[in-house]
Amino acid sequence: MRKLLIITILALMPLTMIAQSEMIDLARKANKHLMSKWPDPTEVTFVKRKRTSNLWTRAVYYEGLMSLYEIDKQQEYIDYTDRWAKHHQWAPRGGNEATNA
Repeated sequence: MRKLLIITILALMPLTMIAQSEMIDLARKANKHLMSKWPDPTEVTFVKRKRTSNLWTRAVYYEGLMSLYEIDKQQEYIDYTDRWAKHHQWAPRGGNEATNA
């Protein structure tokens, strides 16, 4: 039984590696799209109305970008994120006293 389990795991490993590779490729493509659409990460965006670039949704994106950087060390990811963070003085929208997302 143990041999069967080991053989099964070894047989499935390449499928897992392919799936991981495809996921990284998709993350790269999604990020490339976002960085192309908003080449200046500090710029005010317009989605139904003007919004500053330090919305909580953007913060979530940058958190994901740093996770992508952990597995895909691209300097442009760091540069883009740092530019955004420095522009907003590394603080959340509403300052350090903000109590919502």
